[in-house]
Amino acid sequence: MTNETTQANGELSIDGDKLKAAARLQGMTLSMVAEAMGMHYNGILRIATTGRTNLGTLEQLCNVLNCSPLDLLIWD
Repeated sequence: MTNETTQANGELSIDGDKLKAAARLQGMTLSMVAEAMGMHYNGILRIATTGRTNLGTLEQLCNVLNCSPLDLLIWD
């Protein structure tokens, strides 16, 4: 007997270009976003570069940028 499971291929991640565009729409730089979040600039740069973060940080980003997670996420 075989056990077959279906897996969705892909991963949700933050699109760095969408993150930068959302910041620009708010008149902010990534440095300003990091400061508003109480985060070091290197942390926000890492998110923009790797696309990886946790849900709490995603929520903070959306609050600072006045946007929805769907405005920042992509499906790879």
